[in-house]
Amino acid sequence: MDETVCGAPFAWAARDPGRELFAVRGATVGDLRDDEDLRAAVSEAIDRANALVSQAETIKRFAILPGSFEVGAELTPTLKIRRKYVLDKYAGDIDALYAMPRM
Repeated sequence: MDETVCGAPFAWAARDPGRELFAVRGATVGDLRDDEDLRAAVSEAIDRANALVSQAETIKRFAILPGSFEVGAELTPTLKIRRKYVLDKYAGDIDALYAMPRM
C-alpha cells in the first residue's frame, strides 16, 4: 500500500480482539492494555502476519486501545469504522505511534 492515512507516514489499522479474550482473565481491555503478556502475544501474531506480506505492507507499530468499538460510536450499523470519530477519540494513541523513533 503506497498511500497514507490522514497524512501519516505509514498506514494503520484497527482491530478489536473481542471481549471473550479478556473475560477469561476477568479483566477489561483497559485493564490489560499495558500487560506484557498481552503485548507479547499481540506482537507474535503480528510477526506471523508480517511474514505473509511484503515489507511495505507490514505492521510496524501497534497500540492496544482501552475499549471495544461499539455500534453507534466507533462503528456504523453495518460495522464499518467511523474513521473521523476513531481518529478524534484515539488521537493521543495514534499520535504516540507516529512519535516513536523509526524501526
